[in-house]
Amino acid sequence: MSKNALTVEYYGQVEAHLDTIRSLAIWASRPEISILAGGKTGRNYLVRDARGTYVARFSPLNNDILGIDRARVEHNASIAGRGGVGPRVIASYPGHDLLIVEYIDGEILSTKHARERHAIERAANLFKKLHDLEGFQGYYDPLLDAESYVQKARGLHAWVPEHIDAHIVRMRRRLDELRPIAPAACHFDPNLKNIIVDKKGDLTLIDWEYAQNGDKRFDIAMYSTNAQFDSEQENAFLAAYGADIHSEELHVMKALVSLSLASYGILQNATSERTSEFNYKEHAESELKIFSSLIGS
Repeated sequence: MSKNALTVEYYGQVEAHLDTIRSLAIWASRPEISILAGGKTGRNYLVRDARGTYVARFSPLNNDILGIDRARVEHNASIAGRGGVGPRVIASYPGHDLLIVEYIDGEILSTKHARERHAIERAANLFKKLHDLEGFQGYYDPLLDAESYVQKARGLHAWVPEHIDAHIVRMRRRLDELRPIAPAACHFDPNLKNIIVDKKGDLTLIDWEYAQNGDKRFDIAMYSTNAQFDSEQENAFLAAYGADIHSEELHVMKALVSLSLASYGILQNATSERTSEFNYKEHAESELKIFSSLIGS
């Protein structure tokens, strides 16, 4: 597809989204709408009316291929909102693959801020609060999901890295060596762009598409990786979190994080309508290099 065609497609989708948002009956006045930058999956819009400010989140066109269940997203996001770890869900429109949520006034958490002592403690408390929530739907196994993503890409005759099957086998062996732990409510995508810090320094997790029950060590490993914690900062986080989770376990989970992100890039490279905006193949190749450095032989 040419650059001009992609531009037409992009603005056509945006205009359709704007028309949908304006047509909703929930607004107290004519809404003011602007596009929110970021997000590799869906599209987000900031909406203001006479009552307040909200975020309108449209799921991607390849929603089903990615395995995102919109009813489960709404259910788990609602529990997270009521539990004080995510924005409150205001309304849901399944026919439009649209969720309206509370707008959290703040900034995306920076690496610099995340590594400060008070932020480490607040993040640990945030994740502990999340992992103690009850009532989440679904169970997520990142490795099974990675295998599924790779097979779907193969089924579409798309690019698949040469040694990906061997990587998956090696990862399964390492995971089998870990002690089992009880499933907990997890976010499963806690990159720093999905964490808002408000003026008081409080943290809120946003974007709950992948949230399900599962291994809480994955959440902690992904957050530690994205915050670029050194060993001292990671130990401080674990101490504040207050559970029996060890750095050795997180090392294995960090490899799983990279393999999971690589598989996401592989499938998105094959199916996403946003390949002109984000280089998913490059993303996958970068994560596989990190995986190889972590997993060893």
